Amino acid sequence: MKNKMPKHGMEKWIWGAALILIVVGFVAGCAGSNEKAEVPPDESILRIGVSTNYPPLIFKQGEDIVGVEADLARELAVYLGKKPVFVEVNWADQIDQLMAGATDIIMAGMSVTQERQYQINFSKAYFKTGQMGLFANKPVFQHLDNFPALRAQVVSMRVGVVENTTGEIYVMENLSMARKVVRYKSSAAAIEALKGDKIHMLVYDGVGVIMLEAANRQYGLKKIPMFLTDEYIAWGISKNNDALLTSANTFLDEIKGNGKLKEILSQWIPNIGDLK
Repeated sequence: MKNKMPKHGMEKWIWGAALILIVVGFVAGCAGSNEKAEVPPDESILRIGVSTNYPPLIFKQGEDIVGVEADLARELAVYLGKKPVFVEVNWADQIDQLMAGATDIIMAGMSVTQERQYQINFSKAYFKTGQMGLFANKPVFQHLDNFPALRAQVVSMRVGVVENTTGEIYVMENLSMARKVVRYKSSAAAIEALKGDKIHMLVYDGVGVIMLEAANRQYGLKKIPMFLTDEYIAWGISKNNDALLTSANTFLDEIKGNGKLKEILSQWIPNIGDLK
């Protein structure tokens, strides 16, 4: 998920996405400081917890952390009068690291769930998404365009999920009758399994599914054209940091009102209409 991606047509974006996804395997970057070691608290910096494996929201281009969240993090830091410092954290450890005081805010494409709300506060949501299915476009899996059809066919499918995501939760709660559920450490590993016919369908966040479909058209992958869930992306903030929560919400209101949020989203997700 950036240096600046040029606002060109979809074709150039697809080729760029394919190069990122295939050659560097969903790793990522952006301007500002990129830190892997522990960063002590400092009033002059904003320590941003990121997991750089979720294009186009947050990922790496070379050594730079980029994407929707990276751009928003820089804008937020300017608004707060602080320097943005990206702290790379394993996805499964994001909340623990925030609660331990190792980061100030999670900006990693995290969706709001009731379980997470017990542990941390969330800013106002800035983006609506949901889980989608991406499947091998074979005759046996045609007409997967509604939930009843999906449930009817899933009993014969090997379904892939990424560990510790809402996609995994959704599948276990709604599609556990699948022939087999296979868990992967990353979307990169899951997409390779899908292309290699080791799984028949990947259930993953809609933004990622759209990007994966565009970058892998030559493999005949096809998304199910509907959300399986309604999810809202927001920023995680410690329950002990009301000041940052208030500032983040005021900032979001401002960039929604002046069009900056729409501009950033459209730059990184040029086919964002597919999510509506």
